This record gives sequence, C-alpha cells and structure tokens, in this order.
Amino acid sequence: MDIRWIFDGKFFVLDGIDGFSARTSTRLASDEEIKIDAYLKQVHSAHVFVIDDPEVMPRGEIEGDGLITDIPAIAIGVRTADCYPIFLMDIKGRTAAILHAGWRGSYKGIVKRALEILFEQFGISPGDTVAAFGPGICGNCYEVGEELMEFFPPEFFRRRNGKLFLDLFEFNRKILEENGIEWIVPPPACTYEDDRLYSYRRRKDKSRLISTVEILPS
Repeated sequence: MDIRWIFDGKFFVLDGIDGFSARTSTRLASDEEIKIDAYLKQVHSAHVFVIDDPEVMPRGEIEGDGLITDIPAIAIGVRTADCYPIFLMDIKGRTAAILHAGWRGSYKGIVKRALEILFEQFGISPGDTVAAFGPGICGNCYEVGEELMEFFPPEFFRRRNGKLFLDLFEFNRKILEENGIEWIVPPPACTYEDDRLYSYRRRKDKSRLISTVEILPS
C-alpha cells in the first residue's frame, strides 16, 4: 500500500488506506468543517480510553490522551499545537486509535499502552497495523532544556549552536518498530516551520489543530 499524507487545501488527509477517514485541520479550516464526536480532557498522560458503547461518548469531561474504538461513523480526535497526533489503524478497517503525544505522554509510554490495548483487547496484529504521524514539531526545531535528558536516551537529542533539540518523532517511531509495526507514515509537516499550522512554540497560538480518525461504514 502507498499510504501518504496529501493536502486538500484546508486539511492534511491520509490517503491510501481504505475504510478510514483520517485528517488534521489547519488554520485554513473553519470550525464548521471539522467533525469531532469524541475527545478527552488532555493532560499529557498515557491514559487511553476505549469507546465500546455509542451511548458513552466523552466530550472533554474525561481525562486522557488517547482514544480507541471499533464503532463506525464516530470521529475520535485530539487537539495539538506542536505535540504529535498519532493515528493507529488496522488495514482490515475494524479499529482506530488516535493519540496526543508530547514529551510527557511519549515518556510515559502512551504509544506502547495503545498498542497493548489494540493487540490484547481488540486482537489486532502488529502486521495489520498502520501508524501515521500527523503534523508536529520536528527534531530540528524542538528546543528543550537539559533536564529532559533524564527522560530520553541520548540518541534522540542533537546539539546545534549551543542549543539542545529533541526528536519526538524518532523516539515514538522506534517504539512502534520495537512493537512490530512496519507501516509507519511520517508527519506531513513541522508545526514550527509551516505557517498553515498552529504552533505554540512559534507564536504562542491558543488555537489548536484538530486531528480525527473515523471508521467508515461498510
């Protein structure tokens, strides 16, 4: 499969995987154009909430940073403005997950926790799983303090002009690979570099990108 991000004029849309609608809004999209049915109160955790009842639809009242469902026609989503949205889908179109992964959630293991639920609770195999990173701040732009070296291996840092930078994409990509995921789609853009995107680091944006994934009805 040739799975990749395309830009449709207002959204980054994941192309090449059947059975799902996965996309990230930009500052060019209006609120009316964004469908989001379920979302959490994001707290930079590794808590992943499973939606297995269409009558129990969280809308910001439950704390957590990841959502998983196998119910079609529900757009589950996260809000980001430099952290990475990470989409997880099985190629058979049965299950979808979306994660909010900043440095705290990444360190706490939100990717590994979501994979455990997909594999153990939903019976999805690593070989059938596609992981796609939405827009986030890249390793060339994500300047961090020395204290973060306590939380991540040294290979995910680089120094430039006396400054320290952390590559969260590579950190989470390695976790996915270690758990058997082979289909990994890199982010389409860096939030710090691309003016179409909100970035708290670049200009203290209060608005957020909204990333959603929905299982399409068969």
